[in-house]
Amino acid sequence: MSDHSKKERHPWFLYSWLILIVALSLVVIIALPRIKQAFHESGMGPLIQEYVTKQESEKGLTTSSTRIAFPLPQDEKSFSYYFYPVPIQGTLPYHETIERLLEGPSYAALADGVVTFIPQGTRLRGLTISNKVAYVDFSKEFILPTVWETSFTLRTEQVKKTLMQEYKLLDVLILVEGELLFKEELSIVMLK
Repeated sequence: MSDHSKKERHPWFLYSWLILIVALSLVVIIALPRIKQAFHESGMGPLIQEYVTKQESEKGLTTSSTRIAFPLPQDEKSFSYYFYPVPIQGTLPYHETIERLLEGPSYAALADGVVTFIPQGTRLRGLTISNKVAYVDFSKEFILPTVWETSFTLRTEQVKKTLMQEYKLLDVLILVEGELLFKEELSIVMLK
C-alpha cells in the first residue's frame, strides 16, 4: 500500500512544480517591460556604466612616484630639505604632489626629524601651469600662523621646492582663496 500511495502522489508533486514554474515565467514575461521602463526612467543605467568605466580606468592607472620637500631643522633658524619619495597615481601628477605635501610627513619621515611649514587643514583649491609657471591656489588656512613662522616665506619655499625640483618649473606663484599671496612676485614673473 505504501508503494501504491507514493506512485499516486508523485505525478501531482511534479505537476505542482511545473505549474509553479509556468506561473512564475508568466509573471516575469508580463512584468519585464514594466521593469525595463522603471529601470530606464530611474537613470541607473548611465550611473552603473560610469561606475564600471571608472573601475576599469583605475585598474589601468600606473603608480609612479614623486618627491616631496620636507624641511629638517638644523637649529632655530636654519633648515635643510629632504626630498621624500611618495607614490602617486593618476593623470594629475602636479595636483597629487601638492595633495601629498598637504598631508604632511609620513611617520617614517617624522621619525627622521622632518617637519612641515604648511598649516594643518590647508586645502588645494586649484593648480594651473602655464609657460612653466605654476599657480597654486590654497584655502585660507595656508596663511594661519604656525610655531615656525607668522609670515609665509618658509611655507611658500616648501611648496616651491617641491614643485620646482620635481617638475623643472621656472616659478611657482601662491594664491590664497584666489588672491596672489605676494604681489611683487607677479612683476618678477612678467619680467622673465
